[in-house]
Amino acid sequence: MKRLLYKDFQLILNKFSYTQRIFLLIVAILMILFLKEAGTLFLAMILPLALVALPTSLLVADHESGWERFVGVFPIAKEKIVLARYLFCFMLTALVGGGVFSLCLVAHAIFGQYSLELHLIIIGVCLLFGMLYIVILLPFLYAFGTFGNTIVNIIFLALIMGGVYALQKQVLV
Repeated sequence: MKRLLYKDFQLILNKFSYTQRIFLLIVAILMILFLKEAGTLFLAMILPLALVALPTSLLVADHESGWERFVGVFPIAKEKIVLARYLFCFMLTALVGGGVFSLCLVAHAIFGQYSLELHLIIIGVCLLFGMLYIVILLPFLYAFGTFGNTIVNIIFLALIMGGVYALQKQVLV
């Protein structure tokens, strides 16, 4: 299991060069410096939601490297492979969530522009949305390949639109 997690970690590291990682870090720091707490809240929203594309990227990277043909040589059950993918995505999402939470606490202590409750609500909702998306996305990816991402996007779009419609009806009544 550890090796499957390590493989996924290496695939993600190989997707972004050292220069790209440094550039993203500099952009994040500049957002926090110039936009203060609003920049931190934006990062708190965008980072967990950006991770929802992770399973698709991992599947594409596995396909490009030919790993799915290579893994047949080893006595690894498909259940372990899928479990490792879920575990990796959840661990990375939790790690990023913890980092974003720490960043929000520091930004709130320094700037004090918005309430701490707002930070916690945004982090919680985005992490919950990201985890739910991953839970739904992985079975669709294994069933339909990368097209599963499109299917899940349509499902989530319909759910969000339905939720907004229900909220509007509730408010208007």
